[in-house]
Amino acid sequence: MRLALRQGMRYMSETSGYFSIFVKERLEQLGYDADYTFKEKDIEVRQLRIPMLRFGNYVYLRQQIDLGGFGKGYALDLLAASLIRKGATDFVLEAGGDVYANGMQKILLEDPLDASKSIGSVMIQGSAIASSSASKRSWGKKLHHLINPKTGMPAEGVLQVYVLADKTADADAYATALFAAGFEDAKRLAKALKLSVVIISSAGKIFHKGPFVLTK
Repeated sequence: MRLALRQGMRYMSETSGYFSIFVKERLEQLGYDADYTFKEKDIEVRQLRIPMLRFGNYVYLRQQIDLGGFGKGYALDLLAASLIRKGATDFVLEAGGDVYANGMQKILLEDPLDASKSIGSVMIQGSAIASSSASKRSWGKKLHHLINPKTGMPAEGVLQVYVLADKTADADAYATALFAAGFEDAKRLAKALKLSVVIISSAGKIFHKGPFVLTK
């Protein structure tokens, strides 16, 4: 747990706070709770609090945490490492849209406006791809599960993000952060972190960098 927490805090620092492990309480206030009530309790704009974490033999927490922003990718990385240690050389792992491939694999990029179509593809080998989109988990009036920590509200300005990285957890976390940042800040952040990305704005604009082959 301490390693995962440290990794989460690193992502927060690297993304200028657009990634946060402290979104759980805010998501519950917006209706995305354990019972999936989807009933808004508090929708005022507010920046998320970032409490101090004390690391030692124990980790002291003063606020609920949510590792979902990179948890799937973290699990895939552990599984991939285990398979490689056992001698596996050609495999593909997938969890909720996050993919790690240890052999050459062509990945199609889903069109955020039509899941039956793709907007392009990319080849990955010994690396990972993750995406973030609000289309699968949204409710109420423009509410969804991807929070901008600087406003405490669902992020705006982006339809879909794809990120390539050596580690699935990195791809997962950066995709979450870029979606939360909004289109213009996401472009700046992607450049600063030297990421291979596809970022699609709510207005249909596309920014991409890296080995992607786009059909749009």
